[in-house]
Amino acid sequence: MYRIGWRRPPRRLETQLSLALTLLAMGVATIVAAMMLRVLHSAHEQSLRSSLQDAAHVTADAVTRFVEDHRRAVAAAAIAIEHGTDQATLLPALHQAYPGLLTMAVTDATGTVVAASPTLTPSGQPVTQQGFNIADRPYFVAARQSTDVHVSEVFRGRGLGDDVIVALAVALQDEQGAFSGVLQAALDLTQLGEILGDTADDPYSYVVIDNHDRAIFASSNQTIQPLDSVADRDWLATGRSVPSGDIFTLEEADTDWLGIFMPSAQGWTVGIGTPKARLYQYGPGTLVATGLLLIAVSLMAWLLARWLARRVSRPVAHVARAMAKADLDDPSPSIQLPASGSSEVQDLVQSLQTLLTRLADSHTRLKEALTRESSARELLQIEMEDREQIIKARTLELHEANMALEQLSRQDGLTGLGNRRLLDERLELAWENCARDGEWLTVVLVDIDHFKAFNDTYGHQAGDQALKQVARALQRCTHRASDLAARYGGEEFCILLPRTAQDGAERFAEHIVEAVRQLAIIHGGGINGLVTISAGVATQRPESSGSATDLIGRADAALYQAKARGRDRWVCAKSLQLVAGRD
Repeated sequence: MYRIGWRRPPRRLETQLSLALTLLAMGVATIVAAMMLRVLHSAHEQSLRSSLQDAAHVTADAVTRFVEDHRRAVAAAAIAIEHGTDQATLLPALHQAYPGLLTMAVTDATGTVVAASPTLTPSGQPVTQQGFNIADRPYFVAARQSTDVHVSEVFRGRGLGDDVIVALAVALQDEQGAFSGVLQAALDLTQLGEILGDTADDPYSYVVIDNHDRAIFASSNQTIQPLDSVADRDWLATGRSVPSGDIFTLEEADTDWLGIFMPSAQGWTVGIGTPKARLYQYGPGTLVATGLLLIAVSLMAWLLARWLARRVSRPVAHVARAMAKADLDDPSPSIQLPASGSSEVQDLVQSLQTLLTRLADSHTRLKEALTRESSARELLQIEMEDREQIIKARTLELHEANMALEQLSRQDGLTGLGNRRLLDERLELAWENCARDGEWLTVVLVDIDHFKAFNDTYGHQAGDQALKQVARALQRCTHRASDLAARYGGEEFCILLPRTAQDGAERFAEHIVEAVRQLAIIHGGGINGLVTISAGVATQRPESSGSATDLIGRADAALYQAKARGRDRWVCAKSLQLVAGRD
């Protein structure tokens, strides 16, 4: 039982100092060990993230090269066939040289297969005797209308097999330049597994998704099958919620993942994931070394603390005994210490004696000063609160004014679109980003047809209203956050379309020309009595050493051609990057 009024006797200073210094040293050692583990963890995580990003770039490049290498092979084969190379010899040789080509076929102008590799159907019958006709296939129609190798969307084959393939098709011409047939090759997407190194011990999981959110290829450790829709998968929504090329985290019931999405040149998306648990795989050697370090530091801390505690506690004990005998009521107390006391302790005693004589007088003056200070502090607090309210109000007004001024400096006052300054900034940024990622960049220059005649006929106020209506129509046609519609000057506008290839640029140009027609703004001197526009389109895959000025110049030249051809139309400048060997 505890006795009433019992208190544990205080510990000696030597014991307290030893314990405090030991705990301090152990705490420092623990913090150092935790920081070391944290540094190791951070370095491991950064290494894992860097490896994941490197793997994503390599994988996306490998997918792009896989398609591009076979596309160039098909283009070269088409040229060889047009120059008279024997098809029966060329197709098997090309098929053997490129294992990624599942089947190859040559048709006549009507779409009937006249040569193939392999030459036999899965049932063992000659392909050319089966009357296969592919004139109704979308890739046949697209190849006939193009001068380049057409890369189709992913689909399931028929006739020679039901594999999931991508068709590479190019039109053939006879000696007179007339259409004579199509060379078609089926790209075997299962070859992506060998290209990406899909093995059982691979720490990464791969998935390639087309622009319809269908799986083109998935790792063997996945349950996803070719052409399965992944639109409802959580990891797809999570990956697309972050910028392309950034790491995202996916939390699942059993395993957390780190993932990344990278675009490929075909418009496909390459996704790579790895278990986040790899971050915490520390070997037993690391844990043993950390434990031994803590034990060694603790032992050294205890020995050092004992030595320091004795050096401090013994002189303090002498001072305590002397202070216990001193008369504190005496304004000039006398504290005596043995002659063996250290100089620091003697100095301490002299300081205590001086302090005791001044303490009473200082306390009285301190109370008076505190009273005065309290009154002054209250007045100062009131004054500071008033000044703070004034400063907050002025700061808010200044911030609002700066925001409005910043907005006005990048906005055209009449149309509300971006001005020339904003266009120049966004164009340089888009050029750098597309050059870094190997993406296409499109610029569309727009000019209102016969606008001077419109102003002369209906007045400048009507002209301003027409400019606003056309600007709103152009703004409605830009849907992506990266797109920008800006006023270029006078009745000219410029539309910036990052990551947009030539086919998308042409559809956009047709859309805006039609959108302005649909405004139905009456113009007696215009085309068909309406206000119309002419557009010049230029598309280029930027290079880090190039300049966006050339792209603007090509778009301006295309705009000049559109106006020269009768206005109310668009003209697309020829791409600067064509496939080698194809005009």
